[in-house]
Amino acid sequence: MQESETLSTEARPPTLTAQIQDYWDQRAQGYTLATRISYVDDGYTMKAIGHFINLNRHMRVADMGTGCGLMAMWMASLGHDVTAVDNSSAMLAEARKNARDAGLEIDFVAGDMENPGLEPGSFDLVVAKSSVWCLQHPAIAYANWVDLLKPGGHLIVVDGNYYLDLYDEDYRKRKEYFDMKDGRETGLHYRTNVNHVDTNIIRELSKQLPLTRERRPTWDVEALLGLGMTDIHVKSLDKVHYSTLTESGLVKIPVTFIVVAQKPYSDMTPHDAAVFEPPIDDDLIPGVTERIRNSGDMELGILKALADQKRMDILRALESGRMSTTQLSKAVSASPSLVSHNLSILREQGIVVSERDGKEVIHRIGNPYALETLMEICGVIVCGKPGTDERRLEPKYC
Repeated sequence: MQESETLSTEARPPTLTAQIQDYWDQRAQGYTLATRISYVDDGYTMKAIGHFINLNRHMRVADMGTGCGLMAMWMASLGHDVTAVDNSSAMLAEARKNARDAGLEIDFVAGDMENPGLEPGSFDLVVAKSSVWCLQHPAIAYANWVDLLKPGGHLIVVDGNYYLDLYDEDYRKRKEYFDMKDGRETGLHYRTNVNHVDTNIIRELSKQLPLTRERRPTWDVEALLGLGMTDIHVKSLDKVHYSTLTESGLVKIPVTFIVVAQKPYSDMTPHDAAVFEPPIDDDLIPGVTERIRNSGDMELGILKALADQKRMDILRALESGRMSTTQLSKAVSASPSLVSHNLSILREQGIVVSERDGKEVIHRIGNPYALETLMEICGVIVCGKPGTDERRLEPKYC
């Protein structure tokens, strides 16, 4: 009986976790090549993240599912203290080598990213790039990651609707359209699959994963709201957007996206938290000096562009939507030539983008979220002044 039980145990197939881990171990050599290419050439993801949170202040960062270390390396290169978690020993070996070659110090940890076992409430930022989709219990992972954050900390998820085509007819049509248009094997990870690992392995395994059946980032937003996260923002990373007609109207289904969410402060506003945050350590001053040196006159140029009431009126008008020069002239009660002059200054700083639409040139705000954030900061500063009419300002945090 004992021998029979032993044979039965040995005959058991590997768990889903073990099969997924084995697949990523096989892909490690190709992924490290893709990581090295992306680390140098792909700044778009970090730029998109920088639209939502301040990456220039010193932070403790936890990278969940680091793979060969791409996100961890990006964060460490900005001067942050990074702890990176993954359960693939082959991926971690490559990640350590990549970080060492880049001259970066990162604490790589072999562990379960769904339950990483790190100190709760000790991180300013938790990031997860291209890893949530292959979790067996993503809701549990989100809950554990939120617990790692300090009040006011952020969770950033960079992910995609990988293998949604297996279950979603609309998404399958999207995939077939772009496969026919661009070719099936044109992506970076296809080109760097140096060991020719069969990608159908992970496609079959994904059928057992819960997020393969969910349209995202809708699922992520709902899950994070349920965990009490606030200030949630979503951005598609697709270069070409695809919409499908549903009973509710046109719906965009992104391939890749970013979700940014903030853990709420207990009884503090963000302004109060900044006031009571302890001063930085002296050993961080050289990094601050280097950042000031590298920034040059960029910030000064932007502030000069905004230091004019007529230009601020133009931006307020553009908050309502895209407008032509003639429309702006009427909205701000200024001549077309004056509006054109001010638009030129705003364009030079990337604050406004102008695009030709037929015979007409249409203007829009280059980064609406950044401008909104700047306006909110102005409101927070002003609402602290004695005698301020708060009803007129109505800043978000007053």
